Amino acid sequence: MRPVRRIGPAVLSLAAALALSVSAVADVTLTAAYQAILGGDYETGKKVLAELAQRPEESVRQQAARARDWLERYIELSEQREKLRDETFRWNVEQARKAIEQHKTYLALSFAAQAAPYAKDREAYGRLEWVQALREQALREVADFEKQEKWAKAHSYYTLLLRIYEHDPQLEDRRDRVARHLRLQFLYKTDEDVRRRLKDVTYDMLDRAVRLINDNYYKAPDFADMADGALDYLVALCHTTKLYEGSKVFDGIADPLAREHFLSRLEALRGEVKAAGRFDSRDLLALFRDVRKASDATVSLPEELRIVEFLEGAVSRLDDYTSVVWPADSSEFDKMMMGNFFGVGIQLGVDEYTGRLKVITPLANSPALRA
Repeated sequence: MRPVRRIGPAVLSLAAALALSVSAVADVTLTAAYQAILGGDYETGKKVLAELAQRPEESVRQQAARARDWLERYIELSEQREKLRDETFRWNVEQARKAIEQHKTYLALSFAAQAAPYAKDREAYGRLEWVQALREQALREVADFEKQEKWAKAHSYYTLLLRIYEHDPQLEDRRDRVARHLRLQFLYKTDEDVRRRLKDVTYDMLDRAVRLINDNYYKAPDFADMADGALDYLVALCHTTKLYEGSKVFDGIADPLAREHFLSRLEALRGEVKAAGRFDSRDLLALFRDVRKASDATVSLPEELRIVEFLEGAVSRLDDYTSVVWPADSSEFDKMMMGNFFGVGIQLGVDEYTGRLKVITPLANSPALRA
């Protein structure tokens, strides 16, 4: 079967021009030429246009000539783009292999990831022996990073690997697991950070969020999957040991025996969720209450921390755009939603005539109003 070349964005102007010609000319042979070209069959299109260039009708010959010029220019641009694509691919591959010889795994992985989008066959590229060997070496280094809890480095490796092996479920799971640890280290650097993050958090927030998701989410939520995500976040809390090194907030999970009992109970609860034939929003809230009991009997996590991590984990299983705005974030969120910038003290909007940003008004008690 002869491969058909795909038409990219660069051909839109050609398509528009040919569409105008089709409306102006009723000649079915000329229309067939346009259809072949727009379908990606350039050879047939060129052949028909060459025949039409010999027709006695001046208008047909002119339109055929115009279409042939457009097509030739497009093919030339396509060939230039393909040449640049090949050169970019080869250069990145060369740099990657040089870095491999120098035992610079991360650098090699960076170049290999940059080469991936330019490969003619991305899956075949990922199966190349040197790429596979690079993957294995990267995973060995990542394993060491994880043992040392260098989550940022591990996450960067997984991100690059996923640019080569798109949608690899194993790599995605590992990246997400590392991201959970990285998030915890970022949010809870000090006891003061913990207190600020948890300030004004209440159980009512969890209850209302779950009910809102149940009533208003755009499709039926998978509450069993949300439960799995909630438990994942709590497990990550226990395994991010740098959180509780010298922290009074995490004294409970710093105790190895208490931590193991808590983790054991979390996994038992996970098994109960999986075994349940039906699992809805009320079951998710009941699961939280079970987590609370397990925590109180073992690691004694603060209630606010349990609420935040449980709900964050549950919401993480919905989609990339659903998130929780906690009291600690509400001020920044309100500023973002209202378009208010308190440095100068102005409210911005979009001018209905020009479509450009304009100042709507200075804000009360602001430098802009005083000025």
